[in-house]
Amino acid sequence: MIVPPLMDKPLYYRTRVVDLDAPEIVAVCDDLLSAAGYAPQESYDYQLWRWLSWFFQEQPPAKITAKLFLPGSPLITRISKFADTPLHTFCVELTRERHLGLEPFADGTLLTLLKTIFRKEQLSFPKSRRQPIT
Repeated sequence: MIVPPLMDKPLYYRTRVVDLDAPEIVAVCDDLLSAAGYAPQESYDYQLWRWLSWFFQEQPPAKITAKLFLPGSPLITRISKFADTPLHTFCVELTRERHLGLEPFADGTLLTLLKTIFRKEQLSFPKSRRQPIT
């Protein structure tokens, strides 16, 4: 498996949600919050991966289903349709950090990928890779 190198810019999953320059990724967070009934921009001070960990700890993944999202939401779009977008880069970052390949998830949705990665058994990323929130 050949993994393309990531760009030289900061990684999306290590960036605070409020500081993200990719509106598509912020829209994913907004969609998750609205589906769960949280206030907009709840806890956006966290790094993205911490925010997703927080979200999936608060909301059981079984309650977050595709029926909660509007048609056309990035969460219910197949990952293979995200080619050359910040969402695809984000998916590559998450699967690379988890030592998984993106290929098994390419035909699945972004919601399925997030629910798989942020299951309760594997919520935290390796400590050696964590960076303090600044």
